[in-house]
Amino acid sequence: MKLFFRALFLLIGTIIGSGVFALPYVVSKSGLLPFFFGILFLGLVTMSLNLFYAEIVLKTSGDHQLPGYVSKYLGGNWMKVSLLFTIVSLSGALLSYVVLGGEFLALAAGQISHPLHSFWFYLAGVVFFWQGFKKLTKVESFLTALLLFLMIVIPFKLLPFVRLENIVLLGSRPLFFWGAALFSLIGFSVIPEVEEVLRKKRDFLVPVIVIGSLVPVALYLFFTLVVWGASGGMVTVDALSGLVAFSPLLSRLGAVIGLLALITSFLSLVNVSKEVYFRDLRLPQQYAKLLAIIPGFFGIFLSPASFISIISYTGAISLAISGTMINLIFLKMNKKFFWLVWPVNAVLILGVVFVLASFRR
Repeated sequence: MKLFFRALFLLIGTIIGSGVFALPYVVSKSGLLPFFFGILFLGLVTMSLNLFYAEIVLKTSGDHQLPGYVSKYLGGNWMKVSLLFTIVSLSGALLSYVVLGGEFLALAAGQISHPLHSFWFYLAGVVFFWQGFKKLTKVESFLTALLLFLMIVIPFKLLPFVRLENIVLLGSRPLFFWGAALFSLIGFSVIPEVEEVLRKKRDFLVPVIVIGSLVPVALYLFFTLVVWGASGGMVTVDALSGLVAFSPLLSRLGAVIGLLALITSFLSLVNVSKEVYFRDLRLPQQYAKLLAIIPGFFGIFLSPASFISIISYTGAISLAISGTMINLIFLKMNKKFFWLVWPVNAVLILGVVFVLASFRR
């Protein structure tokens, strides 16, 4: 069971990242009903995508990341497209982690946000990452267990501040939540690493993916509705800084949640980036590690105001491209599941339309 929980925490720790802190803000624009049914639906879509990818990993010899699988099954031209969007997707996620990590580090310390806070967050992530994958999964298991505990306890402490009048059933921009919600649920990129942890216990892979995909949905709903219900019109793009007026202590403890969520996701995705360069592009490991940490560095210089845009566009556009390729590979292996694959793909493509439409308003 030790391997089961290590793999489970690796998946959950990757999924629960910066996206969760955008949800109270985006749901305030979309309203409760679109968000509630939307995130349940998207949770099932992303879980399906994770299961499709796991099937590809299990049926393919050798260790690869998505560009490697695309090259093997769809050809070199598709591999180039996959490589581009995989790097864009991972880079966008890492940028958002560093941007928000600096905000939360400042909030936890009771200080005014400064690029130096983002730098210290980035440096801590790089130091942990450089220790190697085996140590990384052990660190993530501990951090994710603590993260799950705090994500339950702190919203409970906020319940006395919740006001039902803050909850709007239908907002002015019903689909505004879509890109941020998709981004917050993405976990397929770490499936090869999850399989690596469970290589001697592959029967655990499907249960880990199902549980690891659905637990974040439940936590997101609880966290989002409590923070929104407490903050109302004062809800902020990072969810937590707006709570200072209600409870400075809870706001700072919430920032600790944020740092844990971000550092676990940062560690997972920077390792995935390294694997892309090392396994799929065949670069020496030290160069692969160096290239993997470069994108996050530029997050030090970005404004927190760019956070929602980064995760919405990254979540919708990159997932649509990468998800389509996973679906096409899975369909080559299992043609009888076309009735399931094509609706999932339609959702991913429609997501791009929804996000572009929402941000034009």
